[in-house]
Amino acid sequence: MDRAWTEAHLAPDARTLNARQAAALGLALTGVPARLHPSARLFWFDWTAPSLWLAHRYPQSGAELAWRAEPEGLLVHRPDAEVRARRLTRAEWVFLGACRKGRAFGAAALSAQSAQPGLDVPALFAGLIALGVFETIQRPNP
Repeated sequence: MDRAWTEAHLAPDARTLNARQAAALGLALTGVPARLHPSARLFWFDWTAPSLWLAHRYPQSGAELAWRAEPEGLLVHRPDAEVRARRLTRAEWVFLGACRKGRAFGAAALSAQSAQPGLDVPALFAGLIALGVFETIQRPNP
């Protein structure tokens, strides 16, 4: 995870997709191949490794330092000048994993919904856009 932090820090800069750009594409966005920001690194563990790493990397008072056999995901990325890291839900990890494979946003949404039936996909997508996880979509010239 420390190596992922360093890789995110050294990754090429790229403009991030914002809510206005996503909204301008409307339903066409569902067919657009997703591209994660070049700094994005994703992990999934069968235990609380991300929580432990985050507690050491970004100390906060009251952070629990306990190993538990509970699955957790982790996102490490640098959309701007600062490397950020946060735990991921299973649905977020599945969505971003599909994006990492170059699948369209619509396919990524279906994958996430399969992982968590009843998922509020628009809220999940809006949250990920706000994090700056996606690279700006380049529209082809007409």
